[in-house]
Amino acid sequence: MLSLNILDHSFVELLQPLDRNQVAPIGFLFIEKCVVTILGDSDWCLRLLPYLSYLLSIVLIYKLNRLLFKSSKIALLASAIFSLNFLVLNYSIEVKQYSTDIFTSLLLIISFLNYLKQSNRKSLFYYSVIAILSIWLSNISIIILFSIGLFTLYSFYKNKKQEVLKASLPLMLGLGSFCIYYVLFINNHPTKAMMVDYWGKAGAFLPYDVFSLDFYQSLFLKVELLFKTVLVSKRLWLISLLFVLIAIITSLKKDKIILVLLLPILVHLGLSYFKLYPFDVRLVLYLVPLLISLISAGIIFTYDYLTVKNIKIGVLLVLFPLVTSLYIAYKKVPVQIEEIKESMAYMNTHINPKDTIYVYYSSEPAFLFYKKNYPQIDALNSIIWGNGIRGRDKSVKEVELSRLSGDFWMLFSHLDQKGPYDVSPEEAYFIKNLKTKGYRIEHQKTNYGSTVYKFVK
Repeated sequence: MLSLNILDHSFVELLQPLDRNQVAPIGFLFIEKCVVTILGDSDWCLRLLPYLSYLLSIVLIYKLNRLLFKSSKIALLASAIFSLNFLVLNYSIEVKQYSTDIFTSLLLIISFLNYLKQSNRKSLFYYSVIAILSIWLSNISIIILFSIGLFTLYSFYKNKKQEVLKASLPLMLGLGSFCIYYVLFINNHPTKAMMVDYWGKAGAFLPYDVFSLDFYQSLFLKVELLFKTVLVSKRLWLISLLFVLIAIITSLKKDKIILVLLLPILVHLGLSYFKLYPFDVRLVLYLVPLLISLISAGIIFTYDYLTVKNIKIGVLLVLFPLVTSLYIAYKKVPVQIEEIKESMAYMNTHINPKDTIYVYYSSEPAFLFYKKNYPQIDALNSIIWGNGIRGRDKSVKEVELSRLSGDFWMLFSHLDQKGPYDVSPEEAYFIKNLKTKGYRIEHQKTNYGSTVYKFVK
């Protein structure tokens, strides 16, 4: 759906609220628009920015860990685990901003750490520019900036160093950039109420009552969700938590700089409590490299300790997250999600010029995007855009059925199914009622998450 907005709208139109309740940072939209303008409007061109962000983030996570822990072992382990993370890999080929969120958050933290290390005008300038531009590239950059601001205040309180005080300048510039962005694009956005309601029903906000059992159950589930993003496993997240605790306890004894990895997690949870930003898998993906950095540090600290004690199992700790991540990636890649292109290819081969296509409402965005690739479908004038019938009363369903006549195709995808090849309740309703009206299925092709039918009398 975001792809259609990028393709169908001009640069000026992208500054307005997007169609189909889509939301994305203006900088991300503009870069995507530039790419498709120069390279073409294929889906691979649209995926270029997220994928490049993923590749560059591998380099940045190495740099981050070198700055934080001054250890090439931790940096290499973190980079390896990150590069094999299935969720990161999956979203790096989606036309979404989540890979860019990761890249931007890492760049912000690194620019801050570089300034603390060098404390010169050049590093301050780069930090300031990145702070300003990041607001326009990623919605979560304000979370990172706020977290850095908290650490800066803490550091100045403890050390009273002039260099730390100067670090507030980029933060003020970033805050000014955010204020402009907020007034222009966030304040009174038409999708706000809908989004709050949607994410509230999805359980992405913490309950208000901090003394209730629901609050702590919700908090536990969110912490569990966050840790599961690393090894993408229901059972191994507690092991990840153990290594994070080891990293925190070991590092805090030497230096408090590790707080820059922890504060964004706490700030995001706070925003979730006040219903300002949801806590959900794709929206916390930018925290994955920070968590991986802590886990990697905990593993290497443990490995070094065991090596000193001449305990020979230390190498297994290093191999464990790598082998686990590689196995999960091997099992889940290639990813199959609603293979509507295969359904459309089948329909394109068998369709007649006089046929009608009924496109169920959930299939519309993908159908519109890929339609130009199938000449027989693209040349067809008779297309019925369907409406959703799940949970609707009988009269609405009957109206939808009454729109169908003659020989026609029905295309379904992006539905709530028990399994990727199962018949959805919507399909079952149409098939049952159309057969009572004398229709039979002449063609049927079921793919992963998508099915196409041709009904004739």
